[in-house]
Amino acid sequence: PVTWEDEHGERLKALGWSDGSFLPGPAEVVLKLSTGGVLKWTYASVTITHEDETGSPPGLMFVAAPDSPFPSGIASLRALKPAEPYPVSEVSGGEMRLLAPEKAFAPAGGVVKLLMQGGTQLAFAY
Repeated sequence: PVTWEDEHGERLKALGWSDGSFLPGPAEVVLKLSTGGVLKWTYASVTITHEDETGSPPGLMFVAAPDSPFPSGIASLRALKPAEPYPVSEVSGGEMRLLAPEKAFAPAGGVVKLLMQGGTQLAFAY
């Protein structure tokens, strides 16, 4: 979860540890907004932080890309892997939504290939 956001959207802090999931930057991250929306966003850098004098827990401090402040109301975030051009934003019942522009899909239909955590690959016709 995101534990702190500066008022100008230039930095945010999230609970987490340095397990290699987040690239040093610039890189992309998937933001989950408190309103339920999901966005793909570019950050400039990320560093490890320690517990501070106010009791704020350790975590990761993200710095926004120049001229691209983070939106307000971020509930959580996750790393966007370089091989993940269109991350899954929602799964409900038999439907899955991807963060992808309409032009990413052929009008006549095609196949969407998914790479699951753990390396399993799935393909679905649409």
